Amino acid sequence: MLDIYLPVLDSTGAIETDAGYNRIGPGEHHEAYLQMAEAVDEVYEQHFGGI
Repeated sequence: MLDIYLPVLDSTGAIETDAGYNRIGPGEHHEAYLQMAEAVDEVYEQHFGGI
């Protein structure tokens, strides 16, 4: 699963990794990604009530 998601997050700038994924840190667009994820969570909560 990590082999699928980590390269995608790295390519979007949400995280930065080294070649073997031994180090993972926030990327250039980390804050924007978190804001988007929180907004999606809020909408989901409004529609589904935290199921």
